[in-house]
Amino acid sequence: MPDDNAEGWRGNWARHNLQEPGYCSDKREMGVYAAVCRADALNAGISGQGLVAAAGGDLEGYLRDAQNRFTEDDAERKD
Repeated sequence: MPDDNAEGWRGNWARHNLQEPGYCSDKREMGVYAAVCRADALNAGISGQGLVAAAGGDLEGYLRDAQNRFTEDDAERKD
């Protein structure tokens, strides 16, 4: 998978791997997820640079925001 597909891959990865609701205020809390995401991206043929670029230059921040969106969506589904 070439790096030009990194953005779609990154979004799919977040949807499939961020499954526990909970707010994240500090992007450093996403370090483990970011490390797994990077390893999975490399296995899919996406460079670390391509992945970070697809995340707007901040993979941990992207994952934090994705986690918080997932939590909001989960709360809305339950209401």
